[in-house]
Amino acid sequence: MDLVLDIHNHTLASGHAYSTIQEYAVEAAKKELSLIAITDHAPAIPNATGEFYFYNFRELPGEINGVKIMMGVELNIMDKSGRVDLDEHVYKPLSPVLASFHYPCYKFSKEDMTEDERSGEITTAITNVMDNPFIHIIGHPGDRMYPFDIEAIVKKSLETKTLLEINDANLKVDGSKFSRLGAHDKMRKILDVCKKMDCPVVLGSDAHFSHHTGNLQNSLELLKEADFPAELVANTSVEFFLSLLKREDQ
Repeated sequence: MDLVLDIHNHTLASGHAYSTIQEYAVEAAKKELSLIAITDHAPAIPNATGEFYFYNFRELPGEINGVKIMMGVELNIMDKSGRVDLDEHVYKPLSPVLASFHYPCYKFSKEDMTEDERSGEITTAITNVMDNPFIHIIGHPGDRMYPFDIEAIVKKSLETKTLLEINDANLKVDGSKFSRLGAHDKMRKILDVCKKMDCPVVLGSDAHFSHHTGNLQNSLELLKEADFPAELVANTSVEFFLSLLKREDQ
């Protein structure tokens, strides 16, 4: 399966990443990628940048070294209402817009919840986020800290055209553990349901250093394991990916 783009990359502006936009463009050109998206963290992540960083993207070229550069954001889901950590007028012009759970940001509504209660709350939160017409992708849904009803969310993905990300960084092995515990098994379940429902997915490296952009091998191995069809993978074509970002209400 040939992949031509990577939709999840972090620069120095994220506060815990180590490369510039220019360095990403150089590396993407070396890897013969057609498109990369810069998706720096929104402000609720410690040491991340503020909203004025996202206002000034008009200063940037749309292409560097022959690589199309999209300027997006990774928003933080803050609560079960689907609230995120930037105002709509800030992220509405950006693309792609990811929304993700991160432990410093999301707080469950009460302590000592059962697994079913946690799953119900996270399913509600994701559903509410997906109803937002300006959010395109749910980032790293494979994190077991945030369980949800997979079938319900895949149905919602199809209904709202909000893509689910297969996050390569989650699949990297650190010793005998995945970087996000249980990510492999959960993402395999997501892929199985997506395959059954003909629901497209998108792969992201979640790179925090330019050399990692386009590194999607772990995801490709998982797709192969799931016998997942190439025609449902957004990264196989720039045109296909961009078509999946279109929303009737935009």
